[in-house]
Amino acid sequence: RRRYAPSRLARLCDAVLRQPAVKGALSILTLVALFCTDAVVVAGEVAYDAVAVAILSLCIAVFAVEWGMQVASSELQRPRYNFSFFFFMDLVAVLSIFVDLVVIAANDLESHSPIARAARAADLGTRAGRSLRLLRLLRNLRLVRISRFVKALIRRRNELALKTHAPSADRQLGRSGFPEELHAESVGAQIGASTTKKVVVITLLLLIALPFGERADRLPMCNSEMVVLLENISQYAAAEGNCTEVQEAVLPWFASALVPFSRGPQVGFSRRGLIYARINGCVLYRDDAVLGAGPGAPALWGARRAAELHALPCDVNFYDDDSWELDQKAPSLLLYDFRDEEVESALATMGTTACTIAVLLSFAFVFSTHAEGFAGQLVTPLLELMESMNTTARLELDTTHGEQELTPSNVYEILRLQQSYAALHCAVASFVRFMPMEVVRHFVKAGREAKLGVRRRDVCIFFSDIAGFTKICECFRPKEVLILLSEYFDRMASIIVEEQGTMLEFIGDSVLAIWNAPTKVEQHAVRTLTAALRQRMALKGLVEKWRAQGKPAVRTRIGLHAANVFVGNLGSRLRMKYGVLGDGVNLAARVEELNKRYGTDIILSEDVRQQSGVKETFLLRALDNVVVKGRKIPTMVYEVLGERADATSKDICIASSSEMAMQAYLRRNFREALAHLDEVKALCDGHDRAGAALAQRCRRFMMNPPSENWDGSEVLVQKTWHSEND
Repeated sequence: RRRYAPSRLARLCDAVLRQPAVKGALSILTLVALFCTDAVVVAGEVAYDAVAVAILSLCIAVFAVEWGMQVASSELQRPRYNFSFFFFMDLVAVLSIFVDLVVIAANDLESHSPIARAARAADLGTRAGRSLRLLRLLRNLRLVRISRFVKALIRRRNELALKTHAPSADRQLGRSGFPEELHAESVGAQIGASTTKKVVVITLLLLIALPFGERADRLPMCNSEMVVLLENISQYAAAEGNCTEVQEAVLPWFASALVPFSRGPQVGFSRRGLIYARINGCVLYRDDAVLGAGPGAPALWGARRAAELHALPCDVNFYDDDSWELDQKAPSLLLYDFRDEEVESALATMGTTACTIAVLLSFAFVFSTHAEGFAGQLVTPLLELMESMNTTARLELDTTHGEQELTPSNVYEILRLQQSYAALHCAVASFVRFMPMEVVRHFVKAGREAKLGVRRRDVCIFFSDIAGFTKICECFRPKEVLILLSEYFDRMASIIVEEQGTMLEFIGDSVLAIWNAPTKVEQHAVRTLTAALRQRMALKGLVEKWRAQGKPAVRTRIGLHAANVFVGNLGSRLRMKYGVLGDGVNLAARVEELNKRYGTDIILSEDVRQQSGVKETFLLRALDNVVVKGRKIPTMVYEVLGERADATSKDICIASSSEMAMQAYLRRNFREALAHLDEVKALCDGHDRAGAALAQRCRRFMMNPPSENWDGSEVLVQKTWHSEND
């Protein structure tokens, strides 16, 4: 499926919602929205209703904005969230806060409004009590938000565990092809979070369904039989309408704990909470503690909410103002104060909500712990596999777990995955032995498949072989030669890799390597000469060990050349190799062969000498100016005496005299050149094979000077020479 790049708005919303401070603030607001309305009821003061309205309005605004940001960033936050089940659940959770605002508004008994609204609210609380409780329980849908908070806690704990047990999991292996904004979670975290969310939803649905299955244990307050009964008593009383005598006649009814209905002695309505009773215009009972004592007392609307008042009959219409009595429009009226019941109901609701939250949180963490334990059977082997695969991908094969070191899994699929990885690791470890390590690592980092193709690159070419290798093969058994050659190649190749060179191939007893390809190397010529000198020193140690073992002494010859050549993948679609093409490769081989002619170990061309840092770092001796077979351009060649920092005064004098001899030779001053070469010969205890060819040529030119167009070079007519070691 095609992935679309997230918009700037989606990235911004995702960044905001992922902030720990934002998550904490939203969780606190969720708890406030859950308990705010009931807390105001428990507090008792009607004046607090305005504060509750302000708080709930703020919650609605914040949650609406958060819901919109969830929708905008759903691709990053919660894929496939839009128009899903939880999409509508979150929307209903936001809208449910309006229920609290409606209830608070319905409880507003201002003096200019008819208290008939109180009667209708009472009617809602009696005949439709289940609906009122349903509206209250709708607020619990906000617990869906608590589940999100629990998920965030589980995710945080999982992140800390991953950082502890798998610190290398965050390492990048180049281009993975996946957007950086996508976030992954552990198996245990996903199981715990997903199950917690579903349990929260199921629990809320059960809470909402409970009111429909409950038995109605409250008496039908809207039954007007009691009012009719009292009206009949007042009409047929001996007092014949005298309110005082009617009150005396009915007073025993209100003095008892239960006011019976006409249908039976055990059926009636409790006198508890009665604050006002008027029958046929006669005030039979009045609670001055609630209604006030005397004219000008605070109106009822300032002391009670609509849901806290219940009137009989329920369709009564009356008003409350600042007068001493309620209005006279309703000749018969019983008014009950249910504040205590409302407080008890609010406390019960708060307790239910708190218990629900506690149970859900406990379940979430307990289940998450068990889920993590269960997932550990999957995660621990997978983490080891992930670490091993990361190191294998980076070609750090020495630090990779072997098949025996991996924690065995009792899950069949993971066990097969471990076995497959072990086979893959062996294949990769074998493959890189046939390919230059730097080349393979280059393609791994580039994140692309190798294809046929070359490009030009300035490189330093290294070519070496073993002097007298043919004689060694004739004098020793094949197995002994193989052991010696393997140890030699292993040490030489290791030095090349350590100096950031690319080991291309072994050609018989020869080694071909390059620097500055496929990856660029700073001062690659200096690195090349350093590797050559290190190989010469390492070979001395190997020769001493081999002599003690009865093996032959080995001497190596190295030729170095710098050129702009073609580098890349050569071969066919079925089989290819990384290599170099160009005249520079042939010249490097010719330069290496010149070691036989001059009796030297390391020779480099003028092109290497001109590279950055070479003349300043190494002490070089000018040998000759030759045109190798197959070329027309002369090449100045030099012997590498060593690093300038370690050079002796003898080496410095040899290099200086050789340079002056070469300059005199090129000026056709052959006598002066020969004199400098004699100085070098004296420094070399009378034996200087490296300068013998140039000295012989100077003597010849002193007797037979060269032609006028002579450029100081000698044209070589042969490719190879024989030395005393061959």
